[in-house]
Amino acid sequence: MSLLPCLSPSTPAREAFARLMPEAEFPALARGLASWQALSSLKDTEPRNAIRLIAGWLSTREAIWWGALCLAQLSKVGLLNQTDKAKLEKVVAWVQEPSNQSRDAVGTPQDEVSPTPVSLLAAATALTAGSISPDKKNPVAPPIGLSHRLVSHAVLLAATLWPDRDSSSCLSHFIQVGRDVADVKILWKPEALPAHPGLRQPQLVLQPTRKLKNIWED
Repeated sequence: MSLLPCLSPSTPAREAFARLMPEAEFPALARGLASWQALSSLKDTEPRNAIRLIAGWLSTREAIWWGALCLAQLSKVGLLNQTDKAKLEKVVAWVQEPSNQSRDAVGTPQDEVSPTPVSLLAAATALTAGSISPDKKNPVAPPIGLSHRLVSHAVLLAATLWPDRDSSSCLSHFIQVGRDVADVKILWKPEALPAHPGLRQPQLVLQPTRKLKNIWED
């Protein structure tokens, strides 16, 4: 499988964006910042780039899970047909058990991709196979991070379909869900992944002061 790990809060934001786009397209506001700092800066002013940062920062499995959580919101408001619901359930099944069998149930890298959130997320899942070639004897690796890029497209497109046509509130919600996924607060089952630092501001840990053994110290 072609899976990337999650990054750390202090990882430069450029590394997360590099999974999705060429350097010339990196948002200026995030340049020179750590990932958590960039998300804090982008979430209110450039929410679409905040979505892209989260998609690039998460591990491949977590990114697809986040995408599935966001698309499930469309299902709750009646914006997914039965075919899309069934496909989304297969994506979630892959997240829960990322095997060749569960991935093949979602689709193959050769399947046609339509401009819908579920189709984009299914393609992201299919690309975890590690090859875009139908010839198993001559594999062709997909571009690194392509699954993450498709997740970002799926989430951004989902926000534009929100019923009130005000995508800003929907984007804010998706960003919040993404931060919770990054913090390992929302998993497909409890303790499915080891705890790791997420994309919120790191907690400062004060080191205890070493006593000097002076006579006036307690």
